[in-house]
Amino acid sequence: MTKIESNQYAKSAIENIWRFIRGDMSTSNFESWVYSNQALENLFGKTLHLEIISANFSSKEVAFQLKETLKNFVVSTANYSCTCIQLSNT
Repeated sequence: MTKIESNQYAKSAIENIWRFIRGDMSTSNFESWVYSNQALENLFGKTLHLEIISANFSSKEVAFQLKETLKNFVVSTANYSCTCIQLSNT
């Protein structure tokens, strides 16, 4: 079990990140969620957190790149035995 799987807050945060990556959460909702959750800095680390909160969320290109960056982060950080979390709910 990874550190993320053992921490309920982190697990919930990862689920929200996947919702954004999959397109089940709008960019504006994700942006609001990020700004309202200061504890995310502990999850992401200072560098990635700064990149996220500094992103121009209104740019489709930036949002796409951010999704790719976040996907790389969660895939390398969390170990899920099932890839179903990556599948869209829509």
